[in-house]
Amino acid sequence: MYVNWGCGAWNSTVDQLRANGWNVWGYEPSAETASQFVATAKAALPTAIAGIFSNNVIEHFVDPVAQFREFHAILPPGAKMAHSSPCYEYRYEFTRFHTYFPVGRSTEALAERTGFRVIDRVEDGEYINVVFERL
Repeated sequence: MYVNWGCGAWNSTVDQLRANGWNVWGYEPSAETASQFVATAKAALPTAIAGIFSNNVIEHFVDPVAQFREFHAILPPGAKMAHSSPCYEYRYEFTRFHTYFPVGRSTEALAERTGFRVIDRVEDGEYINVVFERL
C-alpha cells in the first residue's frame, strides 16, 4: 500500500490510481474529506505502507528531520519515497505556508540524518522530484 502524504481533500490522484489497480491511500491531516481512502488521522491508515509520495508538501514541514524520522519508522527497509516540489530551489518564499527549502546539499544531509539515501532526482520544468530509499 502506498500513501499520498498531505494529499489535500480535493485531490483526485488517489481515486485515479485506485481506478488503475494501485493500492493507494491519501493522508490529509489539515482538511476533512469524504473519501473513504483519504485518512485524516495517521491511526486510520493501513499499517503495511510500502511507499510514500507527495507533491508540494515537503516545503511545509515545520521539522523535516522529525517528519523523516517518522517516515523511517513506518516504512520497511528498502522502501521508497518520492517528494516533488519546486522548493528544492529557493522559490515561492513569500508565503506563510512554506517553512523549509531543501536547497544545496540539504536534501542529502536530511536523508543521511534520518536513515535514508537519495537515489534519484528528476527535474521537469520548475518541479523537482527527489526519490529517497529507506536504509
